[in-house]
Amino acid sequence: MVHQAAINTRDQWAEIAIAVYAAMIEDRMHFAQAAYRDGEWYCIGGSSGKTINAEEFNPELGKLLARTLLEPVGQWCVLWWKHPKMGRQASNIAAKWIATHKPKVRWIPDRPVSRANEIGMAAPFFRACRSRRVIAVGPQHFSNLSLFDVDELVVVPPRVAWKHTDSVCEQVMRVHQKDDLVLFAAGMGSNLMIWNLWPRLRGQATLLDVGAALDPYCGHFSRGVFREPGWQENIMPRNIP
Repeated sequence: MVHQAAINTRDQWAEIAIAVYAAMIEDRMHFAQAAYRDGEWYCIGGSSGKTINAEEFNPELGKLLARTLLEPVGQWCVLWWKHPKMGRQASNIAAKWIATHKPKVRWIPDRPVSRANEIGMAAPFFRACRSRRVIAVGPQHFSNLSLFDVDELVVVPPRVAWKHTDSVCEQVMRVHQKDDLVLFAAGMGSNLMIWNLWPRLRGQATLLDVGAALDPYCGHFSRGVFREPGWQENIMPRNIP
């Protein structure tokens, strides 16, 4: 991918990155990408509190998330930090932890899929998803997804999906077929599931954390930006292929 330092704005980066993701998906490239946002860093850092989804920062979860970085399995890792919407404390936790532990992972800056979705540039990505057999690991409302077909839905419980990592992964293995695109929206548990599954599915599937990007296309407006009338009227339609 193009290094973000060569890109003038986050939006330009999102436009370029989403085009690359779309091409890789259409070409049936096999890769795994997890995401470490503010919630993950607060949890790794031992903070108390909850994510925007009311997912609690649990010490046990923090240790498991740290392990996915300290013992990587080849997954790419989105790093969302030093960002206006990410608290200074989370940024500091991330910077200090990375400097101390020096995890040997491939970092992807910002949130390519989520940001492209927020600014109306996600249509190439969603179009590419139509070219693949899709397993969705996420909430029950994904059964209402209108963007592309979900061939297999593995439903996860809200707020505590990480506690069900083993059973969710076994469900994915039972329904998986070669070249599947597996999309994760299981909160912080997505990172654990991708870490668990990639050694077993390397060379056979594409694993991708999409966060909340699919929610509005299921009628579930889970983020503030999704609830803005201007986004629903002007931006959201541009994301639909």
